[in-house]
Amino acid sequence: MPAGLRRTLWVLPVAGAVAFWALWHLRGSQAPAAIAEAPPAVPPAVAPETIARPYAAGAPEEVVAEAPVPALGAFELRQLCGRPWEAAFTDECEAALERRYRDRVPDLKPLDRQFRPVMLGEPVTWAEVFDDPAGDLAAAREALGRPECLVPKGQLRLDLREDCAADEMAKLAILRAECAVSIHRHYSLESRQRRWDTGLADAHRAADQAEYHRRLERMDDDWFGMMWRLGKCRALPEGALGALGPFRRPLGWWILGHEQVELMLTAARLGSDWALSSVLWWPPNVSNPGDEELNTSEDVINEVGGERPVLAELLRMRRTQGAEQIAHALVALQLGDALGVPVQAEGVLRIIGLIDLDEERAAWPLAARRLIRLGWTLVVADPAGGEPRRFEAPEQVLGDEPWLDWLGEGRFRMVAAPVPTPP
Repeated sequence: MPAGLRRTLWVLPVAGAVAFWALWHLRGSQAPAAIAEAPPAVPPAVAPETIARPYAAGAPEEVVAEAPVPALGAFELRQLCGRPWEAAFTDECEAALERRYRDRVPDLKPLDRQFRPVMLGEPVTWAEVFDDPAGDLAAAREALGRPECLVPKGQLRLDLREDCAADEMAKLAILRAECAVSIHRHYSLESRQRRWDTGLADAHRAADQAEYHRRLERMDDDWFGMMWRLGKCRALPEGALGALGPFRRPLGWWILGHEQVELMLTAARLGSDWALSSVLWWPPNVSNPGDEELNTSEDVINEVGGERPVLAELLRMRRTQGAEQIAHALVALQLGDALGVPVQAEGVLRIIGLIDLDEERAAWPLAARRLIRLGWTLVVADPAGGEPRRFEAPEQVLGDEPWLDWLGEGRFRMVAAPVPTPP
């Protein structure tokens, strides 16, 4: 990717940050055995090509599965489902809403200090949040009854992620925050009608007809999504919104979501990527409850780095400033690419801010030396086909190397440094 385009993607707002992240996937790397980081657990995909059909005799018959039904657009949903704020949905409409919204990533806009799924690992989807709330609730309730799962502030126990149902806690925190506002705010048809009319009045103030229709389409999309989630919330099992462990029940409205902070923090201390994404994303300031959790000691971060080096770099990134902070961000992105651990550029930029080319250039020598110290050899290919240039020791990085040019030209890669053989 040309350096100019790369710079443009760096300094774009958050919407362009995801495109910037694609740059980090242009290079192949090999992970050092000493610092292997486990990627988030992802359920195995089920191949849809064939299905087995019951048979009376002879060999089992295999037939090609039907192609998946495409998701309807907002205009088509209006034709099928009627007025979104009325939420008088048929079974056919409900199925269409499920197809459109289940795989979306939650973005709790009124609660973006509580959850923002853009930092580490694969983002959670609404399908994962709503698919088994009863099972998530049972697993979290059992875990929260055990003292070892209530990790003290400033500590991380990544080894307890599975045993203490960290991901289930994170999903419940998202679900409870969403449903507290959804059930309260959209309780009556009259309240929903008032909010729709307010949005419609805003759409009527559009500068032109094209913008007017864009606003209407956004309104339809937002409202159909909200009403789909409202239906999911109303179907929750008993106790899903009650008191859980040492935490209060969701109360809703203006203090909405704050009762879920401790549940999300608990999941983060146990190593849930979804919860860590939320807590890492919170901007550092004195009023932020996440600061105390993440201002861990250097010993804790070093311990984390032995098992999850990408997370360790993100923790260091969050507590530093200037060129050092940018360097830790670059290292996290490079390590994530090499180790197969997704690091979302949007979340990184949320912490370090928009940076320009000179700032990135100044941070690269620091990042290169750190990558070498972490057990990587940095290799730059010779465009003429000669021997590649290898950086195997921090002192080989002089500070004037054109790292950005090498990256833009696709000549840079990372390889594992040899693991020393015991005497």
